[in-house]
Amino acid sequence: MLRKTAMTAAATLATAASLVAAPALAAPGDHGQGRRVAITGHDGFIVATCADGGVVTGPMEGYVTMIETLDDAGNLLMLRLTMEYKMTWTLSTTGESLYPHGTRHLVFDYVDGTFTESGTIRALTVAGEGAVLKYAGHEVRDLGTFELISKAGPDLADIGDPDYDNDLVCGLFGQEGA
Repeated sequence: MLRKTAMTAAATLATAASLVAAPALAAPGDHGQGRRVAITGHDGFIVATCADGGVVTGPMEGYVTMIETLDDAGNLLMLRLTMEYKMTWTLSTTGESLYPHGTRHLVFDYVDGTFTESGTIRALTVAGEGAVLKYAGHEVRDLGTFELISKAGPDLADIGDPDYDNDLVCGLFGQEGA
């Protein structure tokens, strides 16, 4: 679980770092208006492996809005990211598809030294069945160590157990996880 959480943290921080490398969006002492960037390059992502040998793949598309807060000297005090995305999960053995979506809010507070993540990480509604999947919650972590400070709701870092993920996602298709 800790390894998966650390990997998720590293991926999130890498995404944020690539966005921070862009020119400053805010004037010193001001809040930026934000910039909207397309989420791309997530085609062929394997979400789960099922017992029948099928795999669930899930391309993702959407947008990230980034807002920086700088002090009067131009130092970054806070970075806020809002990720809005939708996925298409397709089971390779049947061609059946499901369409989860989410809105994720990430706040890197360099003054308080915290990383906050909240929102609906994954939501899925199936016609005739209603909401069958909803990961929503709020976590605050130490920005330096990534240790958990507070939490409400399920683990936001994709649970972290591949067997659990396989069982959950394959189960949505009426299959057993691998």
